[in-house]
Amino acid sequence: MRFDVHGLPIAQGSKRVIGKAVIESNQAKLKPWRQDVAGAAVAAMNGSSPYSGPVSVKVMFFLPRPKSHYGTGRNSEHLKSAAPVAPAVKPDVDKLTRAVLDALTGIVFHDDSQVVDLYAHKVYAEYANYPGCMVEVRRVV
Repeated sequence: MRFDVHGLPIAQGSKRVIGKAVIESNQAKLKPWRQDVAGAAVAAMNGSSPYSGPVSVKVMFFLPRPKSHYGTGRNSEHLKSAAPVAPAVKPDVDKLTRAVLDALTGIVFHDDSQVVDLYAHKVYAEYANYPGCMVEVRRVV
């Protein structure tokens, strides 16, 4: 099962405890992102029940390039030669992945403990207006 999610990927950051409530530090941005991932997963599952048993998950995150990676003037559409090939900057790939796995829980699999194989990768989006992620989940047999 494979699906795409359009939108800026949001990392699941640190949690704070306020009284008896556990609050995500970036809840305002994280909640809509996880809802987008969950909605795409529901559509991809097409009414199927969550997988039982071990699963393999592949997630590729497409992050927008900063404007500073591009030239100016007539070169504004061209990458600078010094622009990095991959986004070795925040957000962390493990925190991005945690947000996606939590969104898939109960929809694609019962619990993220079922994930026995995980491949997560972040790259710059080919087009600045197309951030998002691609998710692939397979049963391990």
